[in-house]
Amino acid sequence: MKPTYYEGFRVRRRAATQSVAAGAAKVYPPPEIPPSAYAPLPSGMPDDGLLLNSYKNAPLTVTIDISKLPNAIYGENDFVYLYLDGTELYKHTITLAEQTAGGIDLDIVAGQLTQEKQYTVTYAFQGENNSTADTTSDPLTLRTIYTAPGEPDMQGPVFDANIVSKGLTNPGLTALGNTLPCVIPSYRGRADGDVIKPRVVLQSGTTPVDAAEVMIPYGGAGAQVDASYTRANLEALGGDGVAMFTYTVTDRAGNVSPPSKAISIDLFLTSPIGQLTAPTVTPLVGQNKDMVDDASARVLEVEVPPDTTLLARGDQIWILWGTARIPGGEVIDPADTHIVTIPYQIIRDEGQGSVAVSYEIYRASTLYGSSPLVPLTVNLDQPGGPDPDPLTPQNEALGPPEVRSASWPTTPPNEIPEPDSNLDAMFAVPWLTVAGPTKGAAAFVDGDQVQLFYAKTVDSTNTPFDTRTISLADVTAATELTYTLPASVIQANGSGIFKAYYIGVRSVANGVSNSSLSPAADVTVISSAGKPGGLTGLPAPTFDGLTRADYPVAAAGLAIMVPTDYVNAAEGDTITVTFTAKWGSQGQSGEDVKLAKYVETRTVGAGDMTAKSMRFTVLPAQALYLYPICLGEVVFEATNASGSAISPPALLIVDTRSNPAPPDDPDRPTKVWR
Repeated sequence: MKPTYYEGFRVRRRAATQSVAAGAAKVYPPPEIPPSAYAPLPSGMPDDGLLLNSYKNAPLTVTIDISKLPNAIYGENDFVYLYLDGTELYKHTITLAEQTAGGIDLDIVAGQLTQEKQYTVTYAFQGENNSTADTTSDPLTLRTIYTAPGEPDMQGPVFDANIVSKGLTNPGLTALGNTLPCVIPSYRGRADGDVIKPRVVLQSGTTPVDAAEVMIPYGGAGAQVDASYTRANLEALGGDGVAMFTYTVTDRAGNVSPPSKAISIDLFLTSPIGQLTAPTVTPLVGQNKDMVDDASARVLEVEVPPDTTLLARGDQIWILWGTARIPGGEVIDPADTHIVTIPYQIIRDEGQGSVAVSYEIYRASTLYGSSPLVPLTVNLDQPGGPDPDPLTPQNEALGPPEVRSASWPTTPPNEIPEPDSNLDAMFAVPWLTVAGPTKGAAAFVDGDQVQLFYAKTVDSTNTPFDTRTISLADVTAATELTYTLPASVIQANGSGIFKAYYIGVRSVANGVSNSSLSPAADVTVISSAGKPGGLTGLPAPTFDGLTRADYPVAAAGLAIMVPTDYVNAAEGDTITVTFTAKWGSQGQSGEDVKLAKYVETRTVGAGDMTAKSMRFTVLPAQALYLYPICLGEVVFEATNASGSAISPPALLIVDTRSNPAPPDDPDRPTKVWR
């Protein structure tokens, strides 16, 4: 688009040929460059020698007009020197053709004018037979600029604040004379001759439209610069939406700025949208899929359908849920479905029963269209009443249960000691609510179900160990509900910390029910069920089938076999074997043979599990202290994550009286028992 110039550019012309009076000092005129190499000048602006930026990397032809030389004293075979800032570029021999033509063209090669500065170009002649150059010419002064105006950023065009905040309507544009005016703010490097190029594009991504260019006149760099967008420019965008207004600046040298910051204005030049497509609400339950229960209310979404005809990028969505207004964000792509999550609190606070759902579209602060209403039914009725904190999975209005062991109240609640782990416990459910707007009210009504859970964690995949239905008798009694936690359930889970909780379920309508998860109680259990040997205990070890050993057996070491096929046996269990002995075949001395004591701890490995036993050995150095007759006893202790258990003992009579050289033991009694 051609610039709307305040005044046209002025074109340079060559200087007239000068004559030199006899006896006057020789004056050589400056060299010349093509007029097209200069940056254009606004009307009235004096020459300033500014070059186009294209000569930063292009050769510049310099012309020396021989016809202007005093008395035309130089010609064929004479020399001419070309200087840039006083530095010789090269020496050139004048040809007959150049003499005949009356001019010499020399190039300043590409890459010699790369700095932003003022350059001087001169020349000097030297006769063919002279050894020195003649007088240097007057200088040609050139100036270069390569930095784009406005860097690193420029503020956007300035429009009427009311239009920016509320948008531009069709009547509003008519009142402006069908032209939207703006002011170009000051920017870095602003100068006379700069050309402002306004542009507008819809945020949704239409083809940009360029408005009329404006050139800053000579002397106008410090004055206000006005630009405008016509109705034709705005209608060329192809529709309404959020319009982004920017501009670029091209200086006289041809340097182009980056686009300015964009100023967004909502355009309302066509008719309002009117009625939009109805939203979709998911998930819904019930026979007609028109009900919101408690479970769906926790994940409810409203979907605004895509509409590339009526919606535009930047439109604002508002969801209407009953009387509540929920911001739905900005339209990014009209071709996409826009999904808005409805907070549970809003659904709860809007109350039970019928509710209408719709959405509205705004451009700027103006309502641009609305959707039809979608009628729904909301029923959040549940055991415990309204959930005080819907952001958690539990309904904190319900009190946690209490597990009481067989020895309760001697044992505190939610603790099951080992002796009680094989007995039934009590599972108590509070009748009254403990929090929320209905605190102190009955948590259940006739017909509610209560599902009872006892597990390692609270998980939706858990199976209740019992399910009970609230009866009229329960409602009349209005006291805590007590159920049996079977010993089999306790034993099956073993030792540790377990979660006791319950879920209340209430049927509301059309096969729809709402459930409430109670807070969980931590129950600490010490159970023999998970220990090595389980409830039946560990088997006894053996002396590899022996009940009596003599001196040769003891001299080889006493073998001890520990079974690894006991209940709950597993790789990684720890086995500790302890062997002790007393003097006498019946251990009559009552004193341990200290030097014969043997203790060893090992971990059950995969091979031990396959062999179903582990072999330990009381070494001869210990076994030979069993002199003359002793009774040996061995037990083993097995440990796993649930705890430890000790086996029954195994006994072995060791008779080493035939040992010819028994080791000395200062503790050995003098009395000999048989």
